[in-house]
Amino acid sequence: MKEEEFKMKRNKVNGMALTLAVVCMLSVLSGCGGKRGLPEKNADGKIQFSVGGWPDDTNKENQDFKNKRKAEFEKGSSEYSIVTDSYIYDTKTFTMKANGGTLPTVYDTWFTEIDKIIDAGYAADITEYMDKYGFSEGMNPELLELVTKDGKIYGIPWVAYKMGLYINKSIFRKAGLVNEDGSIKYPTTYDELAEFAVTVKEKTGIPGLVLATANNNGGWNFMNIAWSYGVNFMEQDSGGKWKATFDSQEMRDAVKYVYDLKWKYNVLPDNTVIDLTELKKTFGTSQAAMFIANPPRSELCTKFGMNKDDMMLVPIPAGPKGRYAQMGGNVRMISPDATPAQIDGAFKWTMYDLISKDLTEEQIKNKEDTYARTIADGGIVLNRLAFDLWTDPQRMAQETEISSKYANVDPKDYDDYFNNDSVTIRPEEPVCSQELYTVLDGVIQEVLTNKNVDIDKLVTTANNDFQANHLDNLE
Repeated sequence: MKEEEFKMKRNKVNGMALTLAVVCMLSVLSGCGGKRGLPEKNADGKIQFSVGGWPDDTNKENQDFKNKRKAEFEKGSSEYSIVTDSYIYDTKTFTMKANGGTLPTVYDTWFTEIDKIIDAGYAADITEYMDKYGFSEGMNPELLELVTKDGKIYGIPWVAYKMGLYINKSIFRKAGLVNEDGSIKYPTTYDELAEFAVTVKEKTGIPGLVLATANNNGGWNFMNIAWSYGVNFMEQDSGGKWKATFDSQEMRDAVKYVYDLKWKYNVLPDNTVIDLTELKKTFGTSQAAMFIANPPRSELCTKFGMNKDDMMLVPIPAGPKGRYAQMGGNVRMISPDATPAQIDGAFKWTMYDLISKDLTEEQIKNKEDTYARTIADGGIVLNRLAFDLWTDPQRMAQETEISSKYANVDPKDYDDYFNNDSVTIRPEEPVCSQELYTVLDGVIQEVLTNKNVDIDKLVTTANNDFQANHLDNLE
């Protein structure tokens, strides 16, 4: 979507769509700042706001780093005082905190949660501030559309990614998966992925691929495969009701592909309960040659000891119906209990610490400090962002110039991943995405533990479960 089209769409007002009840609800939410949650001013008369996700005592190094940045911000913006809050977004606790008025003023969440949070009234309308500070003008319209509803903006996307296929170059070399010029061969289709995985297993004894299966990560991984097989997970009817639509042959084929990885090709690890930590550990400790994820994945090196130069990221493989890479990311939202002064302070902190349309010398220094710290910790710095956040080529060139100074891996190992010509990038499903991942976790675990599984019945049951227990509960 072009920037002009986005503006027109955002500014289009449909009075018939806004009922009096909704208007009243939004009025209450916008007017309750300071009555719940953190008072606008502290005992010293400074405007205070709380920032969630603050490192706690178990992460002392990061805590010291953030505390130093906080002190620098408060020195330069002396009218503000930041209250630190270690709360990290959790689907199990968020609603309770929101209803109780104890959300941090500033909190971060995932793209999958945006609609749910907006619909429940748990995020402030920040359109005025997005316009004021240039986010509305300069940010990638694809990202802005994710946080816009009824012409109003409710969040600041600050990191985005698309999924790719990680390869352990050392294992591939041992398996003979190299071109004549010595470069690494990599699979371009899911059928080839299975073939390459078999070669790895036969030549090295190492599982060719590890897939996530637990804590919603199984569904997160599987989504890329399913879309490539043509699976359509849900549709909205003319009355606005969502219907589960994955009781289909395409879904059965995608599930059968995963089944075959285990029972026909025998290329997966023996462990069938794999959350995100176990997924990264398995690949990072060279117990599997490939896995589906997003960059840069410094923890593969810092936590699991992988050599950064053994890592390669390539485009997601293609399936029978195309090559689809899931887009995800994080968004900053602000509590509906925040006052205008607190929201303004939250924006100034966000622009200082995280993301802004224009890069000041101070912000460049912050980015360089972060990159230098990443390298000192043994992490990875790529020569560009994983996803373009801004439309202005000059703005993105600034980002690239900074990151290129600190890049510590060979760009050739990532160049093909960044080439989007053959990849369709899709956002995560529009509603109940995390709940869908939970349902799909169950499907994946069943096919990996039960050789005699009835895939037809399994798919039908999962579709009906998602409909009855999740989509039917949407208001």
